[in-house]
Amino acid sequence: MQRILAITHQYTRLGNDGLAPYNRHQLRCLAQDHAVEVIAPIPWTARFRSGYENFMAQPKRYRNKDGIWVHHPVYLFPPKVLMRRYGNYFLSSVRGVAEPIVERFRPEVIFSCWAHPDGWAAVQLGREYGLPVLIKVIGSDVLVLTKDPGRRQRVAEALQGADGVAAVSRDLADHVIGLGVDPAKVHVVPHGIDPEIFCPGDQSAARAQLNLPNGGPAQLLFVGNLLMSKGAGVLLEACALLKRRRVEFRCHLVGRGQDEPQLRVLAARLGLSGGSGAVVDFVGTCPQWQLPDWYRASNLVVLPSFSEGIPNVLREAMMCGTAFVATNVGGIPEITRPEVGRLVEAGDPRQLADAIEKALADGLRADRAMALELNISWEQSAQMLAVELAKIQIPTLAVVDRPFVISVEPRVKAPETLPEEAKGLRILAITQIYPRPRSMTAGSYNLNQFQSINRENLVSVICPASWTEFRLGQLWWKKDTDALAPSPDAIQNQIHVDRPVFLFPPKLFRSSYGLFYGASIRKCFNHVVKTFRPDVVLACWSHPDGWAAVRLAREHGLPVLIKVHGSDVLVLAKDARRRQRVAEALREADGVAAVSRDLADHVIGLGVDPAKVHVVPHGIDPEIFCPGDQSAARAQLNLPNGGPAQLLFVGNLLMSKGAGVLLEACALLKRRRVEFRCHLVGRGQDEPQLRVLAARLGLSGGSGAVVDFVGTCPQWQLPDWYRASNLVVLPSFSEGIPNVLREAMMCGTAFVATNVGGIPEITRPEVGRLVEAGDPRQLADAIEKALADGFRADRAMALALNISWDESAKIMVDRLRSLPRASHPLVAR
Repeated sequence: MQRILAITHQYTRLGNDGLAPYNRHQLRCLAQDHAVEVIAPIPWTARFRSGYENFMAQPKRYRNKDGIWVHHPVYLFPPKVLMRRYGNYFLSSVRGVAEPIVERFRPEVIFSCWAHPDGWAAVQLGREYGLPVLIKVIGSDVLVLTKDPGRRQRVAEALQGADGVAAVSRDLADHVIGLGVDPAKVHVVPHGIDPEIFCPGDQSAARAQLNLPNGGPAQLLFVGNLLMSKGAGVLLEACALLKRRRVEFRCHLVGRGQDEPQLRVLAARLGLSGGSGAVVDFVGTCPQWQLPDWYRASNLVVLPSFSEGIPNVLREAMMCGTAFVATNVGGIPEITRPEVGRLVEAGDPRQLADAIEKALADGLRADRAMALELNISWEQSAQMLAVELAKIQIPTLAVVDRPFVISVEPRVKAPETLPEEAKGLRILAITQIYPRPRSMTAGSYNLNQFQSINRENLVSVICPASWTEFRLGQLWWKKDTDALAPSPDAIQNQIHVDRPVFLFPPKLFRSSYGLFYGASIRKCFNHVVKTFRPDVVLACWSHPDGWAAVRLAREHGLPVLIKVHGSDVLVLAKDARRRQRVAEALREADGVAAVSRDLADHVIGLGVDPAKVHVVPHGIDPEIFCPGDQSAARAQLNLPNGGPAQLLFVGNLLMSKGAGVLLEACALLKRRRVEFRCHLVGRGQDEPQLRVLAARLGLSGGSGAVVDFVGTCPQWQLPDWYRASNLVVLPSFSEGIPNVLREAMMCGTAFVATNVGGIPEITRPEVGRLVEAGDPRQLADAIEKALADGFRADRAMALALNISWDESAKIMVDRLRSLPRASHPLVAR
C-alpha cells in the first residue's frame, strides 16, 4: 500500500460534482488499495460563480463520500494575466496546507493532475520535502497551454522536473517527449469507463426521460466545454449546411464555456436557433448521472475538436452504443474503428456535414464488443496508475530554495525602536493614492501633506499596489523609503512605505472591494501595528481604503480618521451599493476630514455625525508654485513664444472631468477662428475615446491641429506648464477642491472652471471664472472672453485663498489629536 498525496484543482467538490469526474473516479479506485489525500485548491474567482455565501460556507477540510480526505485552500491569482507565473501563485496558495499534511500523513509520493500550474507547483513541493512526483497530463495542459511560449516553458519545466509522467494517450505521450522529457519516464495510463453506467439502453425511454420527441428528426449531441477550440463553431456551420440540405435533425450542445455568447450569436445569425425553424439547442450543463441518457437518446455524437487527448465523451458514447463523428486529432484515432466512429479533418464544416449526413443515412451504431475492447474500467486505470507511482524512485536532489512567490510580508521591517526625541503622534496612513516609482505624480498631495506632518510626528504608509500594475511578471512595489518630490529636502523627511499586493476582480463586485482590500493588507497591517506602534490610523479615500482601515483598526483598538478628496464621495455615492459602503466607512470612522466645505456637506448628507466632520484643505507650496517668466517656461517646454494662446487641462483624461466637453468647446473656438492650442496633460481610461473625438472634430492630426495629448508629466514640471499657459481650463462634472486650480492661480495663471463641488470656495473674480457643467458653448464663450481680456490671476488673492502644506499638516494633526485615544496593548507605549 502506498500513501499518495494528490494535488489538483480539477477535482469534484461540494456543490460541483460535475467537475473533472475522471479524476474523482480514478482516485476513488486508487483509494480502495492505497491511502490517498487530496489538496484541491478552489480558485478565489469561484466565489463569484457559486455565490459568496456558498463559497465561504464550503468546508476547507472534509472526508468525501469516497472516504478520501479533501483539503480546499483558496487559490489566489490574477485572472487572465501573467499566466506563466500561475505556478508561483498555486504554490503559495497550497504550501500552508501541504506542510501539516506532509508532517501528519507522511506521503510517499505526490501525484499531480494537470501540468501547469498544478504539476509545476507539485514538483517544487516534492523537492522541498524530498518526495517523488508523478504528473498526469490530460490533453489541453500540453496541447493548448504550450502554444503560449511563456507557459510552454513552464509546462516543460514541470514535466522535465517530475519523476514520472502519465499521459492518457500515446499521441499525448509523444507530445510530452517532444517537450524534452526523457521517454523512459513517460507512460500511457488511459482513463477508465464504468461499463455498468455507460451501457446500451432503450432509446425511446431515454428520450422520454429528457423530454425529447420519440421518432421524428435525428438527434445530434455535442458534450463538452463550449469553446471554439472544441470545434463548436465548426459544428454550427455544419448544422447550417445540413439545414440547407433539408436533413431533418436537432443538435443539442451540452455544456458551458467562455465562447457560449459568441456561439449563441453565431447560431442566431445562421438561422439555427430561435423561432419555429430552430435546430440547435443550448442545453447547459447536466449532471454526470444524466449523460448516459443523452448518449442513448442520440443518433450520433459529434466532437469536431482542434486538439484532444483521448476524450471521455467519445468513449462513453460508444459504450452506450452511440457512434460518433470526430476529428482526426490527438489521441482520437487510437480509439476509433469503423465499428464505432468516423473521422474528419479539423476545421472543415463541409466535410463534417458530409460525414454526419452519411452516418445518419447509414444508421451507424457503435458495436458494444468493439467498445469494450477499446476501453478499460476505472479499476484497471487505477491499477496502471498505481504501478507507475510505485516505479518512481525517491529523488536524491537536495532541498532547493523556495521559488519566488508573492508575499505581503514587508521586505524591510519598520524600525523596532523609535527615537526618544519623537514626541509627536505616530500615524499609520493607508492609501492607494500615493507616489510610486512608475507613477510619481499619483497622490502627490498626500506625499506633500505626509512629509509636512512627518517633520514633528512619525508617519508610516501602507500603499497597496494593485495586482494589475504588474510589469513583465516582476514586482516593482518594494519596501522603500520615499524621496519622490522634486526638492532634495524630501530626503530629510523619510517615510517608510509598505506595498502589499491588492487583489480584486477588475470592474466586478466593486461594492465588495473593501473585503478584498482588507484581506490583501491584513498581514502587512498587523506587522506594522506590532513594530511601528501607531497612535492613530489615517485613511485617504473612503472606499475601499477607509472601509477596510476602519475594520482593521478596530481589531487593534486604534482610532481612525478618513480623509475624503472628492470623487470618493461625489462619484462613488452614485452607485447605490458603493454609496452604502462609503456611508458605512464614514459613519463608523472616529473622524472625517474633507478638503472642502461642499464636500463636508455631502459627507453629512450620508448620515455622518456633523460633529466629527471637519474641513482640512490641501496645501500649496508657494515657493514652487509662483509666477515666472512665460517666455522661459515656453522655451523649457518647446512651445512657441508668442503666436496662439495656450490653453491647459491637467488631470485624469476622463469624461467625468469634462475633457469631452472641453474638446467640443475647442471645436467651437476653432470655427470662430480663435487662435489657440490646447494641451491635455495626463492619462486616463477615456483617452482612446477622447483621441477619436478630437480627430472627428478636426482638432488633432495634420496642419490644422489645435489639441495636443501630452501624457503625464513629472510634478516638478507642472509650474512651467502653468506659467507657459494663458488659461487653465477644468470643466469637471464633480470636484472637491482641485489642486490644479490652486496651483495655477499661485503661478499667476487664471482659470475657467465649472461651478461644482468646492470650486466656488476658491474662486474670486481676480483669479477665475465659472460656467455650468456640460455646456460646451458656455465654456467656449468664457474661454474666448478670458483670452480677449488678457485675464491673469492676482497673486495676492491667490495667497489669501490658499494655505501652505505646513498649515494643512497642522490642521490635520490637530484633528488626529482630537480623536479618542486607544488602550490596546499593542499600541501602548
